[in-house]
Formats: sequence, C-alpha cells, structure tokens
Amino acid sequence: MIPHHEGAVEMAKVELKYGKDAKLHKLAKDIIAAQTKRSPS
Repeated sequence: MIPHHEGAVEMAKVELKYGKDAKLHKLAKDIIAAQTKRSPS
C-alpha cells in the first residue's frame, strides 16, 4: 500500500476509536474498506 494510503487508514482507525461524529465514523469505515481491498494481481 502507498504510504499516504497507510496514513489515511491509521487516521481512520483513530477516528473510529475516539471520534463521536456519526458522519466521520462512516467516512472512516469507508476509507478503511476502500484502502484495504486487495488489488488484482
């Protein structure tokens, strides 16, 4: 995974752990799902 994508996933995990806003919680889940999909080899 590209380093800035790894950073986005890490920030999303922090949002899921500590965030209170429902919209940001959903966005964080979407970011994690999109960035952790395996690309076809």
